[in-house]
Amino acid sequence: VVLFVGAIIARKGIDTLLEAWSRVAPRYPLGRLVLVGPRHSELGPPAESQASFQPALDAFIERSGLSEQVVFTGAVSNVEDYYQAADVFAFPSEREGMPNVVLEAFACGLPTILVPFLGLPEEFGHPGEQYLLAQRTPEALATALETLMENQEQRQRLGQEAHRWVREHLDVELSLDRYAALYRELARKRVTQRR
Repeated sequence: VVLFVGAIIARKGIDTLLEAWSRVAPRYPLGRLVLVGPRHSELGPPAESQASFQPALDAFIERSGLSEQVVFTGAVSNVEDYYQAADVFAFPSEREGMPNVVLEAFACGLPTILVPFLGLPEEFGHPGEQYLLAQRTPEALATALETLMENQEQRQRLGQEAHRWVREHLDVELSLDRYAALYRELARKRVTQRR
């Protein structure tokens, strides 16, 4: 099971992920690509630039014969169940701030594939250690998917390293301590400047 979590919109790279899956799926007839998140119809009227996106995805799935292997769940209240059921997390977004879904996948020990995106933070660790980094092409993403699907040892190692990284570097208490230290330092500098 390959999992994506997020809104089903163009900037999230779903079209690239579907093209990659179409290359991988014939080798894994029992495999599933599970897309957890609201579609445009659930988000309200789509922007003009997005209006044709979902129909294009649906047409591609139909044309590629992937109807049985691609699952759209819509918005769910139990996303943690999907993280626990998945074998690989793929996040091919084009731009993000700090995508919590990646941290959630890491926290669940889920081996993760990212593509370079605008805003990819250093806080996610290092490619090849905490996650795989694939170029934003269907071919490269398909290769990364196959690499993890075929190598249980690598999946386990990446998942364990991602989980360890989140615990050691992104723990909530640690993050709050860093913010508090930053605020104290800024306040100290402000008082010093006034003197």
